[in-house]
Order: sequence, then structure tokens, then C-alpha cells
Amino acid sequence: MMKTKMFEIRDRATCIPVIAIKTEGETLEEHMFFRRGGWGGNTVILIKINGDTEATHDPFKWGNRRTMTTAHLYIQKHFDKLENYSVVDVEYINGETTEPKTSEILS
Repeated sequence: MMKTKMFEIRDRATCIPVIAIKTEGETLEEHMFFRRGGWGGNTVILIKINGDTEATHDPFKWGNRRTMTTAHLYIQKHFDKLENYSVVDVEYINGETTEPKTSEILS
């Protein structure tokens, strides 16, 4: 089974809409497919939907190490707790601000 959510990644002067897909094998066949692809049981595939259409399951393969890697790691760790359409604020995650940003997309 795969769970899908959409998030808004925010950083300094940055707003990136993404689709996050969490892979959770429920059957032996699903586990076999995920393993064949090199994915663990709780991998999160992150897809940028801002025109670039970049995607990866590896948080460390993003060109921008700060924004996308930080957001990807956070989403991977907190996927089940995050609401669909949540703002993932990198500055707030890194302790650089005291209040998380609000949505730029849904405001």
C-alpha cells in the first residue's frame, strides 16, 4: 500500500509544492517489489510539482541539501503525524525562527 499526501515546503523566500508517497508493503508481493527497487518498508518518495518534476526516495540526492534534504528527512520521520497540505518550514525545523510559516498556496 502507498499513502499519498501533498505538502508545502517553505524556506527563506521559497515555496515548493510536493507530493509525498510513503511506501508501506502490506503483502509479501509488495515487500518484494519495494525491496527490488532498493526501498525500505517506510520509504518516502518526494516529488516536486513546481515545474521541475524532480523525484527521489533518497533525501540526500537533492541538489539543494538544505531545503529539500531537511524537508525530506522531516517528512519521512513525521509522515503519519503530518496532515495533508501541511506546511513543512525548514527555517522552523532548524530552529532559525520561533513560529512556523503559514501556507502561501492556501492563503
